Amino acid sequence: MTWNYRIVERDDTMYPWFELRECYYDNEDTSNPHMWTANAALAGAETAAELRAQLAHMLEAFEKPPLKMSKLEAAARKAEEP
Repeated sequence: MTWNYRIVERDDTMYPWFELRECYYDNEDTSNPHMWTANAALAGAETAAELRAQLAHMLEAFEKPPLKMSKLEAAARKAEEP
């Protein structure tokens, strides 16, 4: 399993809202996560150097297109169908 941070557009709100989420993948195809965190990611670490490394990892999310929450949820529902 692999994971990364991704920008997720919450299109279920009155106004567009973008969040940084941890997304998890079954394979190397990082365009379709099968799991994601319930809440937006927060940055925190035991040292300033670790925090800098975490923030650098988070900034990599801007190198990929945002994901739409509605599409993620629709794919998850479809995957649960028998």
